[in-house]
Amino acid sequence: MQAANETPERPPGRLHRARVLYRNVSKRRMAWHLLKDTVNSCIEYRILGLAAEAAFFTLLSLPPLLLGMIGLLGYVDEWTTTTTVASIERNILSASQTVLSERGVNDFAK
Repeated sequence: MQAANETPERPPGRLHRARVLYRNVSKRRMAWHLLKDTVNSCIEYRILGLAAEAAFFTLLSLPPLLLGMIGLLGYVDEWTTTTTVASIERNILSASQTVLSERGVNDFAK
């Protein structure tokens, strides 16, 4: 049993093993190991592929979202004033022009 003023001994974990493993390693070699491990992790978990997939499906879902929001404005018009609906429509069109091309905005939104 330990005394009250003693700290309990931690079981050797991942951090402890890393400290023991890299105790006598120079900073340049440590930076190289960090870079190498980071690149290996990115390749193993295919970070770039997942980011590309997320960007593609986000971009793919924007036109239906814009169409739905513009279609919803017709129903919201009954509850709000026409200036509010016109303001919302202008905001949606200006936001869509930052993401889509001029042709895309004309084809989908206008």
